[in-house]
Parts: sequence; structure tokens; C-alpha cells
Amino acid sequence: MGWFIVNVLIPVFAPLAALLPFRLFLHALPEHAHRFLRWPMLIKDGQTAWVALAFNAAAGYEVFGSEASWKGAVLLGVVFLGAANILIAALGGVFPVDDDAPSGESPWRHYPAMSASAILTFLSAILFTGVHFLG
Repeated sequence: MGWFIVNVLIPVFAPLAALLPFRLFLHALPEHAHRFLRWPMLIKDGQTAWVALAFNAAAGYEVFGSEASWKGAVLLGVVFLGAANILIAALGGVFPVDDDAPSGESPWRHYPAMSASAILTFLSAILFTGVHFLG
């Protein structure tokens, strides 16, 4: 469980947890800064895909020296997930979405790069965890 916390949960959730100290002192910040301290602002343009890319690289490194029969399938998964992560993170940075979602609209619907990178991060974390514990 310690490996999973250190290698998967902390890289994914540390940026969001870093908002907490700022939220405690929200009253001391200028009014225009308040909207940037909401959780979607940190990941709305697909930034978690970079974390997922690190998961892919680590999974590839762990399986590369392995003699497992499924080594080729994992490396193929690493390449495809890695390419998708790079694409989402890069396109999200080049074509950012407006900061504010319309009233009543889910942030997951308003920020497609965030939704895609969350799915890719989840899949990459499963691949990385599986390679670590099964490899």
C-alpha cells in the first residue's frame, strides 16, 4: 500500500492538496485571485496527462528488463497511452478552455482535456501498478 500511495496517489493529488493552504487564507488574497483557487483550474487543460506519462515511462522501465510473456503487450500499451497523454497535455496547453463553466454545467463536460486526461491517468496508473506488482 505504501508503494501505491507514494508512486500513484501523491503525484496525482499533490497539486490539488497544494491548494489547501491558499484556501485557508483566501480572505487575504485579492478578489480576482479567488477563481484560480478552485480545483478545476489546476487540471482543466489536461495537466494530469503529464503525470500519466510518468506512469507510462515507469511501467516501461519496470517491464523492459522483465522476462514476462506479456512484456510486448505492456510496451505496446505504454507507447499508445504515452502518445495519447502527450497529445492531450500538449493540445490542452495550446488550446485552453475558458476558465468559467456555464452555470449548471459539469466541469467534466466543460473541460474535455481534463476529462480525457483523468481517464488516461487512471488507465496509466492501472498499467503501472499492474506491472509493478505482477512483473
